[in-house]
Amino acid sequence: MSSVISLEAFDMETASTQGPSKDFQSGYQEGFAAGLTESQANNAALSEQLVQAIADIEFTFAEARTELKKSLRPTFDLIADKILPDCIKESFSVVLVETCMRAAFADQSENVRLHVSSTQVDDIKSCLGGVGERVTVLADPSVSALAAWIDCEAGEMHVDHGMLMAQLRDVLRGIHNEDERMDTHE
Repeated sequence: MSSVISLEAFDMETASTQGPSKDFQSGYQEGFAAGLTESQANNAALSEQLVQAIADIEFTFAEARTELKKSLRPTFDLIADKILPDCIKESFSVVLVETCMRAAFADQSENVRLHVSSTQVDDIKSCLGGVGERVTVLADPSVSALAAWIDCEAGEMHVDHGMLMAQLRDVLRGIHNEDERMDTHE
């Protein structure tokens, strides 16, 4: 049997014109296409997994936030209904006297009038101490129990802890109402 011997050519012209074989080129194209298809499938799967993971995290965060707020609701209700009113009632006279003292010293007048509820007159007078001679405490039926008008030569100032307490209570309750409103819109 005779066989044809083919020797490698080292001529530049022959080597550059010959190039890779057709079988190599078709195999390369098929492999490249298969690799590209697999890569695109992997990218799509990873993108889908990433979207799902982000959705799971978001749901977990919202769920945890809702559960935390639900568990804190009795605490916020206690603060809004019991602790806050008690603290404001206990500190009203002291805070009012401090405010009145600042107004009296800033005004440098001997004529500072403090209009308070008749239920607060004795408590306010006992808290005034050494400033009492510069401040006249007047019972005013138009003023609520946790409010006062400070009247100086420089002007008037209204202090209303009842309104402050109502606003703080609304804020504490608004935390839960926000969740309830958002639940109805989702």
